[in-house]
Amino acid sequence: MKRNIVILVGLIIIVGGAYMYSKREKVTEVKNEVKQEVTTEASMKSITGDVVRVFKGEQKLEYSLSIPETASTSLDMNKALLRITDGGKLLATVYFSFEGQRGYSASKYIDDVIAPQVQVITPVGEAMIGNTMWYKGASDVSEWHIATISGGKWLVVVESKKADSQIAQKILSSFSVK
Repeated sequence: MKRNIVILVGLIIIVGGAYMYSKREKVTEVKNEVKQEVTTEASMKSITGDVVRVFKGEQKLEYSLSIPETASTSLDMNKALLRITDGGKLLATVYFSFEGQRGYSASKYIDDVIAPQVQVITPVGEAMIGNTMWYKGASDVSEWHIATISGGKWLVVVESKKADSQIAQKILSSFSVK
């Protein structure tokens, strides 16, 4: 009798274990299906602004660009510095520099202004993004895109983290001046 009980308990354990193992495989399959990432295109909103500098009269730059729908902006330095944040995270900083007679080129701006402040910056070259030609420099963590606009009167400098490169590309591709 004891032997029959031991065999019966053993069979219950084996059958129960096999049943639990098959259920676990199904749950793992379902979990694997759920783990697939869903990426959605961030919706963007358009913003406009202007920057005025006085040099041999009033020099005005009017611009527009798109930012993520949930992002916000703040201005500093008499509207020459635009910060784009989303949920407290800085996505990009846009600086408008009136060059007037100084006439910095994008590459010279990287060499003379950014490089002394950033230990390791590598000029990457030029690329057309949207309707604007951007000169790019990069460090281990950050990227700078610089455009010469309005016949060389203005430079637009956009700094962003490499981790935010995709959103920075969207912002850059939407940039335009009047």
